[in-house]
Amino acid sequence: VAQLGWLTHRGYLGPEVSVLQKTPISFDAAQWEVLACAAGARVVMSPPGSFRDPQAVIDAIHTYGVTCLQGVPTLLRALVDTGELDTCSTLTRIFSGGEALTRALAQELLRTLPGVSLVNLYGPTETTINATSLDVSPDTLDDEDLHILPIGRPADGVTCHILDENLRPVGTGRSGELYIGGVQVARGRFLTPPFPPAERLYRTGDLARWRPDGTIQYEGRTDNQVKLRGYRVELEEVASRVEEHMWVRKAAAVVTDNPRTGSQVLVAAVELNEHTAAVM
Repeated sequence: VAQLGWLTHRGYLGPEVSVLQKTPISFDAAQWEVLACAAGARVVMSPPGSFRDPQAVIDAIHTYGVTCLQGVPTLLRALVDTGELDTCSTLTRIFSGGEALTRALAQELLRTLPGVSLVNLYGPTETTINATSLDVSPDTLDDEDLHILPIGRPADGVTCHILDENLRPVGTGRSGELYIGGVQVARGRFLTPPFPPAERLYRTGDLARWRPDGTIQYEGRTDNQVKLRGYRVELEEVASRVEEHMWVRKAAAVVTDNPRTGSQVLVAAVELNEHTAAVM
């Protein structure tokens, strides 16, 4: 209820909005697409599997006059690369979430669809979909030192805290771990900090810092977890499974850029055991 109320209050949902529901239902982000009709919006159900098919997404936008689209940056990049996104003249707002949004991709989206509203969303599943948002402005994109866009300000009823290792708030410009509180925090065992108000907080594992303008800058993880196409991936778990193979002595997993596709891929580097290496 809080999430839908915030989306409506921000002007993201309403009777004039047509939302394309194409996110798999197992993702938390699918929920507000499905429930957008509760805020008066029209929900267009895309063909099954279209979240993997940029052309199917573009066809659905054309056919049903979709005005609102959300997607992970990997999908948004694929839509730009089709060369047809500029024909989607009904689109008025694009939401990016699930992965870090780069300044370069944001610039391409706005060049492709001049006048479209681009919103960067952030929110772990444990804090009920979107916890923060940033309306991307030309001023944001003018900062040439900014590779990854900020994740913005908290949603209504959400509190964000950037704390050091002793759970003390850090000042503007200093890095710390992001903790989220407020009405959207899921039920369960979460941390209660030693400072008022004594609300339950979710420890995100994300490094962040407050920018001078009051927005939050995402700076990576405190562990080896990464986001790839919207999925949480534990690199150490991947490496350990690879090491279960009889040929492998040691393994490491990394996420790297694929120059052919322009998107990121998961790669495992392996050291073979002596017997296998000798045979090969």
